[in-house]
Amino acid sequence: VERIVRRITEEGGDIDRLLVVTFTEAAAAQMRERIVQAIEARLAEKPGDSHLSRQLLLLPRAHIATLHSFCLNVVRQHFYSLGLDPNVRVMDEHEAHLLRLDVLAEVLEEAYDAMEPGGPFARLVDAYGGRAGDETLQKLVLALHDYARSLPDPNGWLREAAAAYTSLDAATFDATPWAQELLLHAQVTIDRALHMLRRARALAHGPGGASAHADTPSRDVERLEQLKDAAARSWSTLVAAAELAQFPRLKTAKKDDGDPDVKEATREWRNKARTLIHDLYEQLLSRPLDEQLAALTQSAPVAQELVELVMRLDERYTTAKGAKALIDFGDIEHLCLRLLGDAPVAQHV
Repeated sequence: VERIVRRITEEGGDIDRLLVVTFTEAAAAQMRERIVQAIEARLAEKPGDSHLSRQLLLLPRAHIATLHSFCLNVVRQHFYSLGLDPNVRVMDEHEAHLLRLDVLAEVLEEAYDAMEPGGPFARLVDAYGGRAGDETLQKLVLALHDYARSLPDPNGWLREAAAAYTSLDAATFDATPWAQELLLHAQVTIDRALHMLRRARALAHGPGGASAHADTPSRDVERLEQLKDAAARSWSTLVAAAELAQFPRLKTAKKDDGDPDVKEATREWRNKARTLIHDLYEQLLSRPLDEQLAALTQSAPVAQELVELVMRLDERYTTAKGAKALIDFGDIEHLCLRLLGDAPVAQHV
């Protein structure tokens, strides 16, 4: 509220030129009330301030609402530019879900009718279908549709996702989205292992720590810090640094060397870190990259089929909504974005 009031007092702006987004309608109403109180407090200090008096008059027109409310207001004002029915109605989530399920059932039924043995759709059903039905496949299509619609260009993102399975080779792998995601996963895993090793090092060097354990955890930390640096550079660098993932045997401490509980805790933290790094290399680096890329390439037709299912669902769903003069919450955002994208910059709120 203070930021808003400063904008309209110190900078001389008008309240109806601001967009204030809240999470709920109740929060929007509370925001309006607080702004009224703040303006009235300043008017009490400056009774003759015509600009502040004007803000109270403009406040009912101010854009203080949830994001969907603001977007819907813009869409309703410019429905003619979008080719919408002026009586268009926004479905609630339950109604939208049921309509989309009906459309998905039609899309899948057509795909089953056209299915060829061993073809992309058959492979997709084999991978995600089940003996009791294709509920898992339906959930996958719906989840992918939801995620794509949360982006500014759903179909563009879907095409890029399918294209990520093609034209893969080891020489250019570092520049692919696959490498970036895998490297991020590797860095997070190495960070977790480093945290555990630092705990082990602190125990080994602290009260009750065994002198036989003093050096190994320190060298572990140094080695994994180098491994983390390798993961920050490129996939090929991480692969080449595989020797850094090897954990030497922890020396056996004599019975009178340190507290038994501290020694056991040191071993446990180190073993947890070693298991994390071992699993990382087993899952991501145990197979040659060429073999992994070949497997991805073989999945390209299935990925393309999945993307086409999602795009057909979106197209049919849009048609079904249009026939009934309906839109859903996702449509509100995309339609508003389309309007703002087409408008001159000076007209943007």
